[in-house]
Amino acid sequence: MVPSDEPQLVREIIDLASQYGRYGYRRVTELLRRGWKVNHKRVERLWRLFGLKSKNRRRSCLVSVLKDPVVVDLSSDAV
Repeated sequence: MVPSDEPQLVREIIDLASQYGRYGYRRVTELLRRGWKVNHKRVERLWRLFGLKSKNRRRSCLVSVLKDPVVVDLSSDAV
């Protein structure tokens, strides 16, 4: 049985997910609690049901530089 307020809650979740792209369901739940009486399990269920995902953070280029540093041989006299 679907609660009567569920379609309105789903619209609100989708609006918040599109507005705050990097927020996951836990942070969206906290935003919803300002006007709704809802727990995180219900929001997570709806989040997964509608296939919502949060955008991943882009890794810094510095990480790849630290993993594979360029080694330069300065001991040779050939310039």
